[in-house]
Amino acid sequence: MDKHGIELNHFVGGALINMYSRCGDIDEAQRVFEQMKEKNVITYNSMIMGFALHGKSVEAIELFRGLAELGFEIFHSMAKDYGIEPQIEHYGCMVDLLGRLGRLEEAYGFIRMMKVAPDHVMLGALLSACKIHGNLELAEQVAKSLVACKNADSGTYILLSNAYSSSGKWKEAAEVRTNMREEGIEKEPGCSSIEVNNEIHEFLLGDLRHPQKEKIYKKLEELNQILRLEDILQRQRLCCMILRNQKKNGL
Repeated sequence: MDKHGIELNHFVGGALINMYSRCGDIDEAQRVFEQMKEKNVITYNSMIMGFALHGKSVEAIELFRGLAELGFEIFHSMAKDYGIEPQIEHYGCMVDLLGRLGRLEEAYGFIRMMKVAPDHVMLGALLSACKIHGNLELAEQVAKSLVACKNADSGTYILLSNAYSSSGKWKEAAEVRTNMREEGIEKEPGCSSIEVNNEIHEFLLGDLRHPQKEKIYKKLEELNQILRLEDILQRQRLCCMILRNQKKNGL
C-alpha cells in the first residue's frame, strides 16, 4: 500500500491495526492509526484493544476519551449535516457514553438541556453510573427525579440502596429498602432465556412452571454430582502431588 500510494480507509486500516497489535508491534499499529484520515468506531475499538493487549492502559483510556468526542461530533452532525432531529434513544446513547467515562455532572447537565423529556431508562443508566463511580450526591438527585416523575421502579431503589452501601451508609441503604417495601414495590426476579430448536425458553428466579422442570432439575442434579466428584478427584490429585514433593525433598 505504501509502495503504490494507496490511501488507508477504515476497513483496511482496522485490519492492519489488529494484525500489528496481535503480532506484538503496537508501535506500528499506532502509526497506521495516526496515518488514517478516515476513522470510525471500529477503528477506535481496534486501537483501544491493541493498547489493552500491550498493557498500555493510560493510552487506551485517553483514546477512549477521544472516542467520546467523536461521539459528540456524530451526534451534533445529525441535525446539522443530515437534518435528522435527535430522538430519545440518541440522547440516551450520549448519556450512557458520558456515564461510562465518569463524566457524570456533564451527563446530568446534558439531560437537563435536552429538548425531550428523559425517560426512566436514561435516568436509570445515569444512576447506575453514579453507583459505579461513587458519586452519591448525584445518585440521590437522579433517584429523586425518577420518583418525582413516577418512573421509579424496583431497579431505582436497588441501585440507590447499593450506592449507599458502597459508601458505607448502611442506615440510608436500609431506609431506601424500607421505603421500597412501604411503597409496595417488589424487586423483579432475575430472568434468563435460552433458544433451543428455534424455541425460546425463559426462566425466572424461583419459578417452577416450566413444563419440563422435572427433566431440567434432574439434569442439573446430574451435573452437580459430576462437579462434586471432579472436585474430590482434584483434591486427591493435589494431595498426591504434595506427598510426592514432600517425599522427593525428604520431608
